[in-house]
Amino acid sequence: MATQTHANTFTIQRRVPFGDTDAAGSLFFSHAVRYCLEALEQWFIDRLGTDWFHLNADRQIGSPFVHAEFDFHSAATPRESLELTVAVTTVGRSSAEFTVTACAVPSSQICWVGRFKCVFVSTATRRSIPIPDEFRRQFERDAALAEQGPKNPTV
Repeated sequence: MATQTHANTFTIQRRVPFGDTDAAGSLFFSHAVRYCLEALEQWFIDRLGTDWFHLNADRQIGSPFVHAEFDFHSAATPRESLELTVAVTTVGRSSAEFTVTACAVPSSQICWVGRFKCVFVSTATRRSIPIPDEFRRQFERDAALAEQGPKNPTV
């Protein structure tokens, strides 16, 4: 899995292995969800400097997803790789919303767009907490950049 970071985009590239597809050679829906979660966690690592395990285990902060939805546009197959681009769309007191767009490479055809909302919680109380200040700045920065649109569009 390769990561590309430009001034205002965050993209990972991954291949679609045959084992992730159905008999027709199309990616199973459940794997699309997993691919998006991998891209989102990689965004946390790249942008916030932490992964979900360390956030939970070391800081006692969870970030469960409370909403997810997908719009599928075309099949993803092992014939092409995928670029998954993560954008922060909304930042609240304790929540953040993301869009993950999956495009086939090299055709640039959009395969799906997923929208996700996570909420920061204390793992001890399971109650929402404000997004930690050191993370909030990055969330807000990425949300502002997403509003401007990509400087180097790949789609």
